[in-house]
Amino acid sequence: MCLMIPGKVKKNNKDGFIIGYRESEVRVSNSLIKNVKIGDWVIVQNKFITQRLGNQQVRDFFQLIKK
Repeated sequence: MCLMIPGKVKKNNKDGFIIGYRESEVRVSNSLIKNVKIGDWVIVQNKFITQRLGNQQVRDFFQLIKK
């Protein structure tokens, strides 16, 4: 089983976006999901954004893993 942690879109670059995860940043492609913008929360798999998340989904996730 895989735990997918939401990341926040930090910057735009020529190939896609830079996603921030606490202390690290990852360069990813947005070729699968087109309506992504800086500030969005997303799920990334194999360096591709596969899902955009709403703020409530992100809050629920982080509350769940705090327990």
